Amino acid sequence: MTEGNEIQPAEVTPLSPTPVQFTKDQTALLKRTICRGATDDELSMFLHVCKRMGMDPFARQIHAVKRWNSKENREVMSVQVAIDGYRLIAERTGKFQGRTEPEWCDADGVWVKVWLKEEHPHAARVGVWKQGFKEPTYSVVYYDQLVQKRKDGTPTEFWHGKKGVHQLAKCAESDALRSAFPQELGGTYTDEEMSGAEPPEVLEAREKNLTVEEFIEAIPPETKERLRKIGCNTLAKVKALVYKSEMDTAKLDILISEAESNG
Repeated sequence: MTEGNEIQPAEVTPLSPTPVQFTKDQTALLKRTICRGATDDELSMFLHVCKRMGMDPFARQIHAVKRWNSKENREVMSVQVAIDGYRLIAERTGKFQGRTEPEWCDADGVWVKVWLKEEHPHAARVGVWKQGFKEPTYSVVYYDQLVQKRKDGTPTEFWHGKKGVHQLAKCAESDALRSAFPQELGGTYTDEEMSGAEPPEVLEAREKNLTVEEFIEAIPPETKERLRKIGCNTLAKVKALVYKSEMDTAKLDILISEAESNG
């Protein structure tokens, strides 16, 4: 207790993360499993991020996700971390001093601490307190930019109803933590933030526990031969056509037939 009965904040000692190293066997295992399909450069980047953040991919603290990039006409890897991983990394710095309670904004711009309306909020904000800063670092995120939707325009399970309210708050917290701790969290995103990055047809397939690779593997041999004959002779080209077909067997057959007719 000091003069004036003011309580001074306790000194916090940074927690050093357990060093993460990978043997040759572990690296090979990562490429076959968690980083399946990653290029050598993407794998090297993923390993670097794991070591920098002190996170273990085998414990599912951090993972690599491949998504189709229509501009590059191929799948591109991104690194994702769980929100609990973000909180842990912030605490390790010894400078994290908590966060504000999440708030949500309605269509009229009114912010509330508890969301009770049936419709979804339009935005959410969270502030992160960091030692040495006079004010919390706030982040505002918007529902329309992050919501994960099916082909029919309805939110997926994790964005439906009250789940979507909490998902939006997690996204705001993730962004605020990354802004407050750019050295430790820069270049990564949480699962919640990336949940809307997949095309709707792929999201629906994932909800049915079917990956793009599994869809392709299930294609009959005669259809695979037809794909080869129309020029889809690489995995990237096959995936591009599969995405275009919305992972629908009947639509895929139509697209192949059209290519055969134009061939």
